[in-house]
Amino acid sequence: MATITGACFTVEHSTGGSFAIDNTTGTATVFLVGSGNTATIQSTAANVNVYSESTGGNTIDASQATGTDQLVGGAGNDTLIASVNGATDTLIGGGGADNFDFGVGHGTHTVTDFVASQDTIQLAAQLLTNAGYPGDLAGFLTANTTDNAAGALIHLGSGDTLQVNGIDKAGILSAASSGHITAV
Repeated sequence: MATITGACFTVEHSTGGSFAIDNTTGTATVFLVGSGNTATIQSTAANVNVYSESTGGNTIDASQATGTDQLVGGAGNDTLIASVNGATDTLIGGGGADNFDFGVGHGTHTVTDFVASQDTIQLAAQLLTNAGYPGDLAGFLTANTTDNAAGALIHLGSGDTLQVNGIDKAGILSAASSGHITAV
């Protein structure tokens, strides 16, 4: 795995590259060109913007980052993994059937373009257990989702939230019943 430090990069790799992004000051911007790449954000204080500029198949992993990051998928099927360190991330899937992953202690994140008929939101099963709904995704979402002007806000416990824009609580429940929101 190559480690990238600095401010602006274009990572061109035809298939299967792995890159660690470690930026401690300012804002780093990374463009992934090609498919099958994995970009892991390891920044401890700075902001990182990662763009998948391909037909998809890239993974952008901010699970260990603590900054305010923006993860942007491309035209194809990408996986975007939010920080679990109390950060604030914005996840934009782009086209394709994208997967948005959220763990315990993730902070306040926003998904801007969830398409309930093709994208998937994966919540850590531990979130349900911590809230008293082990194995009961529908019960958890019913009790912990509210509508707001932007869409639906899912309260994940300990002050953590997931804002899903463009869809209301009924749409969240429908997406869960059709397998597009899961607990793993």
